[in-house]
Amino acid sequence: MPRLEFCTDEHVPRAYLTALESNGFSVVAAVDERGQLTVDEPLLEWATSENRALVTNDRDFVELDAKHDHAGLIVYTDQTLAPGEFVRTIRRVDRQFTPDSIRNELVWLSDWT
Repeated sequence: MPRLEFCTDEHVPRAYLTALESNGFSVVAAVDERGQLTVDEPLLEWATSENRALVTNDRDFVELDAKHDHAGLIVYTDQTLAPGEFVRTIRRVDRQFTPDSIRNELVWLSDWT
């Protein structure tokens, strides 16, 4: 089964990104690809064009979920997750979804911890 690929927005700690990478996930940081202070809607469009599910703790993306097609939105609210627990939770999501099945899905990471 094909694995998900991810994009993290500027609010996601670098430790989460590094932990995902070190566990074999394909992940890019929006700040590295798009610069500082990315705007939500163009970022979501870019992540979609790259077929990457967007990982964020910015609830503004919840509104965009209903308005735009996207490659998947993964929203987390618990900012105290240790990087290892964050990866274990993302791994559960990755096992459940394919790149096709996560399209236009809003996934609350708290449902997977």
